[in-house]
Amino acid sequence: MKTKNLSKRFICFALTVIIIFALFAGLPSVNLNVTAEEVIYETAPAMSLKLLLIDFDPVLPTRNGVRMGEYIGYGWGHLPEGDLIDNILYLTQKLKTASHGIINYDRIEYLYVNEFPLQASGFSVDPETFPDIWDEATAAQWNYWDHPAIQSLNQGYFDFDYMHYIERFNLIERRNNGEFDEVWMVSEFSGAYETVMVGRGAYWINGIAIEADCAPFRINSIARQRFDTPLENLAHSAESILTTVYGSGDWTAGTNTWERFLSIEQFNPGNAAVGNCHFAPNSESDYDWGNPTKVWSSWRDWRDNYPNLTGEKELVDCSVWGYGDNIDHKVWWFSCFPHVAGRDEKGYSHNWWEYYQKFVYTVNLEVYIDGKLIQGTFPLQKGQTYDFQVFAALSDRTRIDVTDDCVIESRLYYSVNQKTGKLTGLSAINDAYITVWRDGRNFSVTEAQNTATVTAIPSPQRVLVNGYEIAFDAYNISGNNYFKLRDLAYVLNYTEKRFGVDYDAYNNTILLTSNASYIPNNSEMADKSSGNKTAIPSPQKVSLDGKKINLTAYNIDGSNYFKLRDIGQIFDFGVTWDGTNNTIVIDTGIGYTGE
Repeated sequence: MKTKNLSKRFICFALTVIIIFALFAGLPSVNLNVTAEEVIYETAPAMSLKLLLIDFDPVLPTRNGVRMGEYIGYGWGHLPEGDLIDNILYLTQKLKTASHGIINYDRIEYLYVNEFPLQASGFSVDPETFPDIWDEATAAQWNYWDHPAIQSLNQGYFDFDYMHYIERFNLIERRNNGEFDEVWMVSEFSGAYETVMVGRGAYWINGIAIEADCAPFRINSIARQRFDTPLENLAHSAESILTTVYGSGDWTAGTNTWERFLSIEQFNPGNAAVGNCHFAPNSESDYDWGNPTKVWSSWRDWRDNYPNLTGEKELVDCSVWGYGDNIDHKVWWFSCFPHVAGRDEKGYSHNWWEYYQKFVYTVNLEVYIDGKLIQGTFPLQKGQTYDFQVFAALSDRTRIDVTDDCVIESRLYYSVNQKTGKLTGLSAINDAYITVWRDGRNFSVTEAQNTATVTAIPSPQRVLVNGYEIAFDAYNISGNNYFKLRDLAYVLNYTEKRFGVDYDAYNNTILLTSNASYIPNNSEMADKSSGNKTAIPSPQKVSLDGKKINLTAYNIDGSNYFKLRDIGQIFDFGVTWDGTNNTIVIDTGIGYTGE
């Protein structure tokens, strides 16, 4: 493995080859001009991206050291004359144009690999015998790809050894260090998928998902003999991403924004939109991008007016997207993606390039009022102002504050300032609510008065744990004592009845683990409360060692309190009552015996 010398045309930094390039002028492209009058929303900010280009181009010893790429030639199609780097730059510029400047590869690192790709089975093409096989196939009177000699080189369809090269090129650490955002891999006979996702929460993007401890990234596999396909690969990955984000991608249904974008004449006569990667608005079959039939399409409305679609349509045919040219069709198709700032009423981004490049979407939402995690209800006080925060658990298993990057639907009884994170109660009405939306996921906060409430009295009893008096923030509700799980786990952490407490934000579930060390989060053992409180039956889901369990719990000021005897029973520690001394006795040296 070595680094190609590009010093004549590019600026080199340190030990890697970094290519910083300017906008190309005069390149042939689909007309994407938008007049000032047509622009309604501000285009989303550009992303400054780093591309890692891995080139599998082995030297052929039996052909005087010529490289494979030079020997077999490139399937450039109508791309301009030039070497691999020239054409990669051409394609990245096309993608920048299609994305209205959002996808901006301003740095490329080139990595040369002197070998045919290794497949997971251990097979790889022999560079010494390859030229004879190639000569035999190309001399035949049929498509070289179907020749038996070439077929013998494809022993492992979709068998490229991703993990070998991920580890060999240290891609996980490099991704975590911010050294690249995407990988394009140029090869032949690799057995690779068109695109795969690698990283936390990886999912199918027209190729397998590879789970790894890094931010997600894409590997786009490019065949030298089909250099019209890199943008097609990326279009397929975009289809998978948006179908995952929206939850469905049925182009015949039209039940969400993505499905309406996919509409074509064949399934929605007179109301075609943009279509998908293989089908233009008038296509009758896969790859039918050169169809001259005129149909009504709203493509320009999507490109120029989203999210304020007017419904305007025009008669179109293949001349609009390049007369059947694959690259021109993909540039046109991508150009119709929503690409402005903001979110719709269900919290989906108006900028699909955010999903395309970062892959992540909201899985679950958490709402905090005055620092307390809300389980669904909150006792609103008229005229009172509260701190208000929204956190999103994302598909890559990160958690971020989205207070000012979500959509809030509410009745007029609340006033929410998302910039300052403040919520004000305007009135105390029983059917008041707030619903937070992001990426189609939602969480609702309703008035506490809608739920039957009880009075919680600060527990007056002393509490002994294995003979030591401990001051807990506990409440007595209807004659039973209720404690916080984290307080109990914290106190019992070094006993034989220790247990772990964690929270699964994706499924809104408290996770309890028997005989596990408890990891504190600095919320434990708050000062004992004074004064009675309103307690709301809590719907909080709980699992024990991976299995769902039902526990009686109440929400008090945003925190969950669980019946002490229930916790003693599931973890089998003693809970007894010393009436003479008005004392609750917790003893981890004995098992639970009931009341």
